[in-house]
Amino acid sequence: MPLHLCSINIFLIALHAWKPNRLLDNFLYFICIPAATAALLFPTWTSLPAANFMFWHSTSVHILLAAYPIMLFSGGEIRPSVRYMGKCFLLLLAMAVPIYCVNLLLDTNFMFLMYAPDGNPLAWFRDRFGHHWIGFPVLLAAVFALMDVPVLLKGRQENKAIRAAE
Repeated sequence: MPLHLCSINIFLIALHAWKPNRLLDNFLYFICIPAATAALLFPTWTSLPAANFMFWHSTSVHILLAAYPIMLFSGGEIRPSVRYMGKCFLLLLAMAVPIYCVNLLLDTNFMFLMYAPDGNPLAWFRDRFGHHWIGFPVLLAAVFALMDVPVLLKGRQENKAIRAAE
């Protein structure tokens, strides 16, 4: 079942390529890039041998999941806005609630909602505070702040270019 966030992002990217909109622009930027990057930094597939197809599939898919919105942002095709962060969070929450129910029903761990495996940044919160859920708002706030830096820098660069042209 494609209920991990990165699996859902594959479908969101396809939808965005077919019919782009501001919410998807922002979700791909503020959620998809960090999620795919986190999966590459803290992979769950490293127990597989490097010669295994799933190892290369997981690695390449997550690279592409991050690359698509990065290229769109770099090329000026998407213009993320801080004003959409709340809507991105609500969309993420709208996905997480039914997926949590599926996790309960099927005894799965999609989107790491049930537990944080060792090596996952959420495990740090589990070990220190007793539950990994505490890490979700903390990490989301940190990620949103971090992802806003390139947006601000690009805006300043564009403003300088406009002033120089005047």
